[in-house]
Amino acid sequence: MKKARKPLRRSIFLVTTLFICILSAMLAGIVFFTMSKMIHDGYASNIEGLLHYVEVQIDVDDLEQCMDTGVESQKFAKLQEELDTIREYTNIHYIYVIVPLNTDDRDNILNVIEGYTKEEYEQNDVVHLNELSGDAYSAENAKKYLDAYNSGKITFFREKSKWGEDYTGLLPLRNSKGETVAALCIDEDVNEIHHELILRVIEVVFFVAVIGFVFIVFFLKWTRKKVTGPIELLEEGAVEYASKCRDDQITGELKINVPDIHTGSEVETLSDAVVEMSEAIHDYVTRMVSVERAAYSRISALNGDFLCVYIVDPETDDYSEYSASEAFEDFGIPKSGDDFFEQSRENGRILVCPEDKDRFLTFFNREAIISEIKKNGIFSMRYRLMVEGEEVYIQLKAALVEEEQGPRIIVGVYNINSHVKQEEEYERQLRQAQNKASIDALTGVKNKHLFLDYEEDINKQIDRGESTEFAVVVLDLNNLKKVNDEQGHKAGDKYLCDASDIICSIFSHSPVFRIGGDEFAVIVRGQDYKQIDNLVGVMAEHNKKAVEEGGIVIACGMAKLEDDNSFNRVFERADQRMYEDKKRLKGQ
Repeated sequence: MKKARKPLRRSIFLVTTLFICILSAMLAGIVFFTMSKMIHDGYASNIEGLLHYVEVQIDVDDLEQCMDTGVESQKFAKLQEELDTIREYTNIHYIYVIVPLNTDDRDNILNVIEGYTKEEYEQNDVVHLNELSGDAYSAENAKKYLDAYNSGKITFFREKSKWGEDYTGLLPLRNSKGETVAALCIDEDVNEIHHELILRVIEVVFFVAVIGFVFIVFFLKWTRKKVTGPIELLEEGAVEYASKCRDDQITGELKINVPDIHTGSEVETLSDAVVEMSEAIHDYVTRMVSVERAAYSRISALNGDFLCVYIVDPETDDYSEYSASEAFEDFGIPKSGDDFFEQSRENGRILVCPEDKDRFLTFFNREAIISEIKKNGIFSMRYRLMVEGEEVYIQLKAALVEEEQGPRIIVGVYNINSHVKQEEEYERQLRQAQNKASIDALTGVKNKHLFLDYEEDINKQIDRGESTEFAVVVLDLNNLKKVNDEQGHKAGDKYLCDASDIICSIFSHSPVFRIGGDEFAVIVRGQDYKQIDNLVGVMAEHNKKAVEEGGIVIACGMAKLEDDNSFNRVFERADQRMYEDKKRLKGQ
């Protein structure tokens, strides 16, 4: 007998070492990608929050005038102080306002304003209003800024420049006319974070390697004592036995000389089994293999955690229970019988939930099940059982398998209640997240994102030529800026919420959207549409009283769908009428 070319001990060492190496590499990759995603998501969230905070501080119309005249206003100076404070007391790399011009190699960015630290002021490392960028931005980086600027929304991207590698968030700034005039940007330096990330990965790999080395040492010692050592003794005995067979040419009295092995494991059992080999064992194993194959054929026809499995003869409908859980046995269903389908229907009339009973009795019959199996290979049905007064979701599956006695239908019943509840919870969380993403956080009305979805749906209806009556009401608050300047933003927020409540109370049967800082819109259909003129009149009466008593004045413009080919046409007419109403109200 030849010695093994690759001894088991060496193979165990190589396999365990390879396993530790693969595990280290996998953990390193997982740690790297997971932490990298967490870092960038965290950056994006922090930058977005800070962008929105600073956006509220900026009077874009005043900033635009400063850009046009080249003269810094008082608000410009106040904004400079705010940006300097943010730079001084936060960890951001840069915060600035720019205007992307083109993608040339030079002068592709117009600087407007930037926040500085005390050290930068002392070094006079600053840029001035309307100063061109020179060669500070490459054409590639300038294109990133220009694309983000033109996108009209918050955009995140990475850039490399002479100041280092940054993760940038860009928010387009719009004036009161809705025109984009500049871009507010915040940069975060990611080089140091990447360095820390690499150190963490190295720490994980080193830790796993140390633990792996200790594991290999103790595992090899254990296998030497419990596995490889005893196996080597068995090998020596087998070699000796083979030598005796070749030399003596007789086998009847030959016995394998197995050393006394006491490992308390399968190796000791193996040693005893080698001595006791016989044809009886061979026959027993053959019979067991046959039984296991039949059981495996039955079970593999279905999947899941079974409450019960039935074996049904499709010719006679005789059945027997293969296995059942204790919970299923509590139902008191017979373990065998001669009419499986009728017996199951009788049980269903008692145990199935009332809402599912008709469907169960309709589809659970011999003809329907066999037809479905022939068509798709398997029959499946989901329904609910009443268990101690509570509904429990059940999955029933049936398949046809070939056995020695002939074809058999294997019917499995298992509990899927936890899976269904989990799916329902996921759906609930998804709906909650969708609702949260569609609601304006301050006023509680619908936001601009949902308004655009409504606009898209209405445009599709118009394109299909469907009859759709609707009107658009555009509303704009007067004096919000004055309230913010004189009383503070907390009072301004209350002013917005109170105005939102007024709009919702008048257009109580229509969706109200906040589509800008102080601008709202209402899409009017149904009951409100039939009395839209009266509702607009109610708003006019409110404004008349508000002007006289110093209340909240809300400019209002309304337009109905006429011969328009898009929602936007209606919105533009309503928006124009709102500006006319705003002008009229300011003249009173």
